[in-house]
Amino acid sequence: MKISNDQITRVIRYLQEGGAAAPVSSVQDEDGIVLPADAVLIDTVMRRLKEVPDVRRERVRQIKARLPTYDVPPDAIAEKMIGRAIGDLLR
Repeated sequence: MKISNDQITRVIRYLQEGGAAAPVSSVQDEDGIVLPADAVLIDTVMRRLKEVPDVRRERVRQIKARLPTYDVPPDAIAEKMIGRAIGDLLR
Protein backbone atom coordinates (compact mmCIF):
# COMPACT_ATOMS: atom_id res chain seq x y z
CA MET A 1 0.00 0.00 0.00
CA LYS A 2 1.36 3.39 -0.95
CA ILE A 3 0.44 6.50 0.99
CA SER A 4 1.15 9.82 -0.63
CA ASN A 5 1.62 13.20 1.02
CA ASP A 6 -1.68 14.30 -0.50
CA GLN A 7 -3.53 11.44 1.21
CA ILE A 8 -1.94 12.28 4.56
CA THR A 9 -2.88 15.95 4.16
CA ARG A 10 -6.51 15.04 3.40
CA VAL A 11 -6.75 12.79 6.49
CA ILE A 12 -5.29 15.51 8.72
CA ARG A 13 -7.72 18.06 7.28
CA TYR A 14 -10.63 15.64 7.81
CA LEU A 15 -9.69 15.09 11.45
CA GLN A 16 -9.17 18.81 12.09
CA GLU A 17 -12.61 19.59 10.66
CA GLY A 18 -14.23 17.21 13.14
CA GLY A 19 -14.75 14.38 10.69
CA ALA A 20 -13.86 11.78 13.30
CA ALA A 21 -16.13 10.96 16.21
CA ALA A 22 -15.53 13.18 19.21
CA PRO A 23 -13.62 11.33 21.93
CA VAL A 24 -14.99 10.87 25.42
CA SER A 25 -13.53 13.48 27.75
CA SER A 26 -12.37 10.92 30.33
CA VAL A 27 -12.57 7.22 31.20
CA GLN A 28 -12.34 5.48 34.55
CA ASP A 29 -10.18 2.35 34.59
CA GLU A 30 -10.56 -0.74 36.82
CA ASP A 31 -8.51 0.85 39.63
CA GLY A 32 -10.83 3.84 39.78
CA ILE A 33 -8.32 6.18 38.16
CA VAL A 34 -9.83 8.67 35.73
CA LEU A 35 -7.82 8.94 32.52
CA PRO A 36 -8.26 11.46 29.71
CA ALA A 37 -9.67 9.87 26.55
CA ASP A 38 -6.45 10.77 24.70
CA ALA A 39 -4.45 8.69 27.18
CA VAL A 40 -6.78 5.74 26.65
CA LEU A 41 -6.45 6.07 22.88
CA ILE A 42 -2.67 6.27 23.08
CA ASP A 43 -2.58 3.21 25.33
CA THR A 44 -4.78 1.26 22.89
CA VAL A 45 -2.63 2.24 19.92
CA MET A 46 0.59 1.34 21.75
CA ARG A 47 -0.78 -2.10 22.71
CA ARG A 48 -1.80 -2.79 19.11
CA LEU A 49 1.59 -1.68 17.81
CA LYS A 50 3.31 -4.13 20.14
CA GLU A 51 1.28 -6.95 18.56
CA VAL A 52 2.51 -6.12 15.05
CA PRO A 53 5.80 -7.76 14.10
CA ASP A 54 8.68 -5.37 13.40
CA VAL A 55 9.62 -7.26 10.27
CA ARG A 56 7.37 -9.00 7.77
CA ARG A 57 9.63 -12.02 7.33
CA GLU A 58 7.78 -13.48 4.34
CA ARG A 59 8.00 -10.17 2.47
CA VAL A 60 11.72 -9.87 3.29
CA ARG A 61 12.30 -13.40 1.98
CA GLN A 62 10.48 -12.57 -1.28
CA ILE A 63 12.52 -9.41 -1.81
CA LYS A 64 15.83 -11.14 -1.04
CA ALA A 65 14.99 -13.84 -3.58
CA ARG A 66 14.41 -11.21 -6.29
CA LEU A 67 17.50 -9.07 -5.56
CA PRO A 68 20.01 -10.99 -7.72
CA THR A 69 17.91 -10.40 -10.83
CA TYR A 70 16.72 -6.91 -9.94
CA ASP A 71 16.80 -4.63 -12.96
CA VAL A 72 14.35 -1.78 -13.31
CA PRO A 73 14.57 0.39 -16.41
CA PRO A 74 14.69 4.13 -15.63
CA ASP A 75 11.65 4.62 -17.88
CA ALA A 76 9.57 2.35 -15.64
CA ILE A 77 10.57 4.35 -12.55
CA ALA A 78 9.70 7.65 -14.24
CA GLU A 79 6.37 6.25 -15.43
CA LYS A 80 5.38 5.18 -11.89
CA MET A 81 6.42 8.54 -10.41
CA ILE A 82 4.45 10.53 -12.98
CA GLY A 83 1.45 8.22 -12.68
CA ARG A 84 1.38 8.65 -8.90
CA ALA A 85 1.65 12.45 -9.19
CA ILE A 86 -1.22 12.55 -11.69
CA GLY A 87 -3.30 10.28 -9.47
CA ASP A 88 -2.80 12.65 -6.53
CA LEU A 89 -3.86 15.64 -8.64
CA LEU A 90 -7.06 13.93 -9.76
CA ARG A 91 -8.23 13.17 -6.23
